[in-house]
Parts: sequence; C-alpha cells; structure tokens
Amino acid sequence: MNSIYVGFWARLVATFIDFIWISLFIVLLTQLYNGYVDFSPHTWQANLFNNVLPALFTFLFWIRYSATPGKQLIDCKIIHAETGEPISASQSFLRYAGYIVSTMGLGIGFLWIAIDSRKQGWHDKIANTIVVPHDESSVPLSQLVEECC
Repeated sequence: MNSIYVGFWARLVATFIDFIWISLFIVLLTQLYNGYVDFSPHTWQANLFNNVLPALFTFLFWIRYSATPGKQLIDCKIIHAETGEPISASQSFLRYAGYIVSTMGLGIGFLWIAIDSRKQGWHDKIANTIVVPHDESSVPLSQLVEECC
C-alpha cells in the first residue's frame, strides 16, 4: 500500500478550491431559484443551500471519484487506510461527520494533518481513511518494487 501521504498544505489548497466551486455553484442555484433565497439563519432554504447541498456534493464526489474536484486538481484521492481501496458510503458519511469533530477547538482536527505521521486529520482517523497521490508515477520506484514483488 501507498506510504506516501498528501500533506497539510496541499490539502488546504484542495479545500480552498472546493470552497470556491461550491460557493459559485450555490450562488448560481440561488439565482435560478426565482432570483432570491431568504438566507435568514433559520429558513429551510438557508439550511439546504448552505449545509445540505455542499455535504451532498462532497459525499457524492467521494463515492464516485474518491476525491472532490479540489483533490482531483492536486491529483490525489481518498482511500481506505488499511486496504487501499476506494472508500465506502459509510466511510464517506463518517468522514463528513468527522469534519464537525475536526472543526471543534479552532480546527485542531484539521491542523492535526500537519503533525500526524500518516497526514490524517481527525476526520480521517474517524473514517479510517488516508489521502494519497492519485498518480502512481509519484510513488518511488523502490516502493513499487516492494509492493509488487
């Protein structure tokens, strides 16, 4: 299995990219929704557009592509930490729920990526996932030889 992990800064860039595209998509949807959405904190529209849709998009990308568009642009993917296989729907759900835990305490669960030996945030640990380079060409030849032979 891959022992090269994608680190904090690359994952931060991917998160920023995801924030941008999701925000633009949400703005487009709000304009299509009769040109106006009441974003008062307790409306169902605000909850749908600000919480449910971003979670749904993220979840679906993890299931279908093992990565969000941001992670795809930096050429990495999310895999099961023990098997190296794509993550399951239940792992995707746990990982997204783990975002809430990672956010608590000023985001220490995300900052954990910078100091963890496997570059796992708390959400990764909760869901038993790791983030690795997508392209095998980024894996050293010596490691590929060890894995295959």
